[in-house]
Amino acid sequence: MIPRYQSKEREQLNDQQLNVARDICSGKRGELPAPMQAWLETPLFAAYASRLGEHLRYTEEMPRHLSELAILCVANFWGSQYELNIHEQCAREAGIKDQTIQALRQGLEPEFVDMSQRAIYFFCQEVLFTKKVSEENYQKTILAVGSRGMNHLIGILGYYTLISITLNVYQIPANAKSINID
Repeated sequence: MIPRYQSKEREQLNDQQLNVARDICSGKRGELPAPMQAWLETPLFAAYASRLGEHLRYTEEMPRHLSELAILCVANFWGSQYELNIHEQCAREAGIKDQTIQALRQGLEPEFVDMSQRAIYFFCQEVLFTKKVSEENYQKTILAVGSRGMNHLIGILGYYTLISITLNVYQIPANAKSINID
């Protein structure tokens, strides 16, 4: 039986994979996370997908606390423990309250004081569970993040769904390690 996921070692990579891995490690991440190790089987895909992720995670199209909240919504929806382990801490650092993080983890609706967080949460829940968004939630979210932020939010939902599906299909463990190539 072919294993679904095996962590990569530098010696196992061909030249194209190694070049892509180096490129990813030289970016803002500084390492090669487990999902991207799996993507290296298709180096061009890994290169483009990682660039999209780096843009979504490290640019300021939307306030960081809202981006992290959206990422947590996606990771919880897909049951992606690996992603939750990383982004719960990032969310705390960005100002998301522990009560909010715990409510999300338990599948409960958090209590929000911040109306922007509330808009992001309900937008994400509606898109993830119904695959569409009501006019009311769209308008509240566009007021919270603007049109550039809306595109960014849509990108986050798509990209972190890709990450989550990768984690689930390859059964990547929650404690899988990132590697550094050089």
